[in-house]
Amino acid sequence: MPLLSLPRAPGPPFVGSPSDVDSQYSATGERRGQSKKNAAGVWEDSFYGYNAHSDVKTLTKQDGTTRATYGYTAYGKDDQARFTGVDKPTVAEPDAEPYDVYRYNAKRWDPAS
Repeated sequence: MPLLSLPRAPGPPFVGSPSDVDSQYSATGERRGQSKKNAAGVWEDSFYGYNAHSDVKTLTKQDGTTRATYGYTAYGKDDQARFTGVDKPTVAEPDAEPYDVYRYNAKRWDPAS
């Protein structure tokens, strides 16, 4: 069964963000998903899966299949051996822009730091 589409508000998704990414939140402020324009300009909806520590563990497509999985060490560093899908590191593009920037403890991840 496909998941519901995420509603998008008109205009920029939020101040200071690129216009090709939009985050969706629950009524209590929890980040539930994101919509992102792909290279063809089509919006792709993704939904977050969290563990008990509030780490982002999965990013799921609208049809329920997995877009990416994430893993972390006990101290919050990326465990890249446990990454799969669109954010799996590659030798050809080690500094590629991540598809999703929310990771450990559901905090925004900055690849430059």
